[in-house]
Amino acid sequence: MYKSMMEDLKKTYQPLVELNEINKQVWESLFKQSSEYSRELLSNSLSQVKTLAASKDMFSLLDNQAVFVKNLDASLVSLAQKQTSTLLEAREASTKVMDELADTYSSALKNWGNQFKS
Repeated sequence: MYKSMMEDLKKTYQPLVELNEINKQVWESLFKQSSEYSRELLSNSLSQVKTLAASKDMFSLLDNQAVFVKNLDASLVSLAQKQTSTLLEAREASTKVMDELADTYSSALKNWGNQFKS
């Protein structure tokens, strides 16, 4: 009885291990995306400072700044889309694991109940 109960516990907690792995992968992915964006932002900002310093008149300065802001906006939108996609994939995987977890708990409770009745 003890051996089968321990096996049931291992099976029962396996989905929690899977959820932890999904969580770890999501955080790693989000951190990587944010790091890449930060590097890109820093590089673009330094380039923009050089461009603005080299501007000869106010109109070219404003045009250069407008282009920079549009590119910045595009980068932010791209990052948001990537992160949203990552989170949606994680939600789907987590939902699948949670459904399996509910089924596992239900069957484990039935088995334990039957073992105690005998």
